[in-house]
Amino acid sequence: MHHIQTLDIVIIGLYFLIVFSIAAYYTRRAGKDTGEFFLSGRNLPWYIAGTAMVATTFAADTPLAVTELVAKNGIAGNWLWWNMAIGATLTVFFFAKLWRRAEIMTDVEFVELRYSGKAAAALRGFRALYLGLLMNAIVMGWVHKAMQIIFHVTFPEINSFLLVIIAAFIIAIYSSASGLLGTARTDSFQFVFAMAGCIVLAIIVLNLPEIGGVVSLKEKLAPQVTDFLPRIGEFSAGGVTAGVLAIPIGAFAITALFCSSLFLSMLSKFLFFSSVLLRSVILRLTPKIELGSPFSSRRISKLTSVQTVEPSLQGCSNS
Repeated sequence: MHHIQTLDIVIIGLYFLIVFSIAAYYTRRAGKDTGEFFLSGRNLPWYIAGTAMVATTFAADTPLAVTELVAKNGIAGNWLWWNMAIGATLTVFFFAKLWRRAEIMTDVEFVELRYSGKAAAALRGFRALYLGLLMNAIVMGWVHKAMQIIFHVTFPEINSFLLVIIAAFIIAIYSSASGLLGTARTDSFQFVFAMAGCIVLAIIVLNLPEIGGVVSLKEKLAPQVTDFLPRIGEFSAGGVTAGVLAIPIGAFAITALFCSSLFLSMLSKFLFFSSVLLRSVILRLTPKIELGSPFSSRRISKLTSVQTVEPSLQGCSNS
């Protein structure tokens, strides 16, 4: 194991010690009921929930994927996943309270809350199988593949596939024992740990003789590599950014239009009151029509019926 030093082994051991300590601390509380195990008692602190959600996207494949994006498209290539933060932020502020009020345990459960009948049950079952089996299998597949590559480089003497199985078994133990209570907190710790490691690694790499620091690195790279906003052909960053932002905002708008019962209820009320207002305006303007105007006889007949049905409005118009 010429790639691993004693200090590395100590850090890895300390990492697992902290993770298992956190899981052990929350194991008893998570075992009280399903609400504590799967939902953390519905009182998970916002900073723990947010950090755990970010940590979920920071898996073994993340450094590899981000490195490829930056190598091919520069720093602006990160907008492929940066843009998701905008839609997620809108979702939190617009739908978090409604989601909490629904008191559901899983997102597929929302299907039968929003809809009803056998079709809703069938859709819920399809989503459960599609997300639980197919999508999870794909995501876990590429994450474990990335982990296998990292193990192959870090521990070339040991079977990398065997190491992946051991790591997955360890994760299954502490996550199954502590539920969301412990998993959210271990995720938060892992995120801080991973970010600290990335910063230390970046400092080490930048100080290598082949790099020579940040200034030397920028001189060796093309100017567009360090641009924060993307460029496509001759288009400016502003035009491209508008297209990038349209992805999350459009997704949020579609969700609001077709999935939010509150939005549909507000829309129906708006249309109702708009129709009432428009009818009132028409009733006020109808008595002022001159007899010689086209279709005056037809309008007078309608006015007569209006006077019979709604004398109060007619009185207001005469006054």
